[in-house]
Amino acid sequence: MEIRLPSFKCLSIFLAILVLVAACVQSRAPTPVKKKGCLDCHPEMKAQLVNHKTIVHKPVAQDECLSCHRPHGIIAGAYLRSEPPGLCLQCHQDIISSLRSRYPHPPASQGKCLKCHEVHAANWSGLLKEEPQKLCLSCHSQIVKATFIHPILKDGCLQCHQPHGGNYQGGLKNQEANLCLSCHPKKKLEEKHFGFPVQNACTQCHNPHHGETKVLLRSSIHSPVTKGQCKACHLGSGGQPLALKAKGVALCKQCHKQERASQMHSPYKQGECFKCHTPHGSSYSPLLVSGEKELCFKCHDIKNKKAKSHHSPFIEGKCQSCHNGHVSEEPKLLIQPKDRLCLSCHNDILQAFHKHPPAQKGNCLGCHLPHEAIQKKLLSKTEKELCFKCHYNIAKEENLFSVHPPFMQGNCSGCHNSHASIQKNLLIDSPREICLRCHDKVDKELSKQGVHAPFARKQCLICHVPHASDFAFQIKGPLGMLCEQCHPKVVREIKSMPYVHPTAEEGSCQRCHNPHRSPLRAHLRKEVKDLCLDCHQEISQNWSQGVAHLPAKEIDGCLKCHQPHASPNIELLTFSFDKICLKCHQITPSLVEAHRNITPSPGSCNSCHDPHGGLDENLLWPYEHPPFAKGQCQLCHGGAK
Repeated sequence: MEIRLPSFKCLSIFLAILVLVAACVQSRAPTPVKKKGCLDCHPEMKAQLVNHKTIVHKPVAQDECLSCHRPHGIIAGAYLRSEPPGLCLQCHQDIISSLRSRYPHPPASQGKCLKCHEVHAANWSGLLKEEPQKLCLSCHSQIVKATFIHPILKDGCLQCHQPHGGNYQGGLKNQEANLCLSCHPKKKLEEKHFGFPVQNACTQCHNPHHGETKVLLRSSIHSPVTKGQCKACHLGSGGQPLALKAKGVALCKQCHKQERASQMHSPYKQGECFKCHTPHGSSYSPLLVSGEKELCFKCHDIKNKKAKSHHSPFIEGKCQSCHNGHVSEEPKLLIQPKDRLCLSCHNDILQAFHKHPPAQKGNCLGCHLPHEAIQKKLLSKTEKELCFKCHYNIAKEENLFSVHPPFMQGNCSGCHNSHASIQKNLLIDSPREICLRCHDKVDKELSKQGVHAPFARKQCLICHVPHASDFAFQIKGPLGMLCEQCHPKVVREIKSMPYVHPTAEEGSCQRCHNPHRSPLRAHLRKEVKDLCLDCHQEISQNWSQGVAHLPAKEIDGCLKCHQPHASPNIELLTFSFDKICLKCHQITPSLVEAHRNITPSPGSCNSCHDPHGGLDENLLWPYEHPPFAKGQCQLCHGGAK
């Protein structure tokens, strides 16, 4: 059966009819949804930030949260569109000019808007976090630390200052003189200033905020000013009463005779007095234009950003505690010779009998820098470099086999005082106390029993050297040689006897003895039996399945037959072979009978018996001569049948 598809023309007509039908059907409009604001869903935020505050940030009041926040945020927060100050300046563009002014307020120029302002609502105009006066004084607290306060401060700092910055120094709203004259009439000022028409440079003599006098004079005032002797420098008459009688240094020389010395401060030598001093008054004595630190660092760029230690006068800006501002006979304008200058403050460093020669000679700068240093304690180099510069013989000890860690690390001051000490070699304490500061575990052993005499007396240096040695644990020499100093009797035995214990012969005393402490006799590391078996394990091979020779199994049994160090007898026996067994086993009829009526010859016992143990109580060797195993002793020895 053939299926015929509709033609394209028929399909087009059908689609057109569908469109017309759909157009005749009335569509249903969607139900509108009421749009909610951010605070509709976050009522707790509204109560927290708005309801209890009198000033509301405009976007918050108008429910325009999205002007600052992203509409969806990120997980765990509705994030800001950008960070302050960029976000704030999008609306507050009038502040940009203040930020670009000559003297911007540091928090504003650093973009720290939130240091002073709230973001949603506040109780003070400008969304300030606190009352403007308190807010300013939270950083500028020194302003109110004086007996007298400038009355205008009661009206607030913003009477004179711009909050974000301005083109006048200190962020002032106007020139200094104009601000002062706005409250202090010219006529009254002239009366207070000895008839001189003073109208400028008010803050040279007066502190604009506070002072210890009612007129808020600065702490350092030029003597003629305090005495009202203005004519000492100014004409005081004619058309220019404030004109100077002379220019520059010539005026200063009328009262201050120029000092002469081999070393002269460049500004002083060139007569640039006003480069460092003000002519009327200052908060910095003597009439300095700023604090010593700021003033000196303006020309002397000696600050090291990598420095880790600083001389207190330097970091505090007390330059004149070491240097003279004008002239000196000493290099660097020092106030006294350098070999005495440091000791004028640090005189306690030499209060001891033994003195470090460089310190005694005042050569402090041989090791220290005067201002600041990368190394601790103002050292010019590392301790190791400085000490080894003079103590080069000790420096060679670094190449020895066993090096004391503090010495290897260059921590010389861990044991030595670099200036003076009551101990020899400039030690910071007695040698024994110094050792125990680090070796505290050893210190705990001193309270226990069996302490080696030198160790009990904490005489560490009898055996050890402090820096380095060619022997382990920094001992002075071969251990046998050290022990010989106190134990000559043992040494004589070792040297005179034909048979010597190998361990004793090689001087390895520590293999058996603990050099510091042991509760066992002779400071042994273990009980005698256990100590011997560490090396002679074959002796006990038959003990577990057989029978031990009773003396051998006793704790100190080994010493009943053997000497520990040396002996005239083979096997380090205490007696010769023909006597050693007879100490316990006498030749009696019963003994002869046990040996098939053959009398054993002294010294032949170990030809049949193991002196330490055997498979049975006879202690016979496990491998026997066949006639002997069959009891046919007469074949070799004869004797009765």
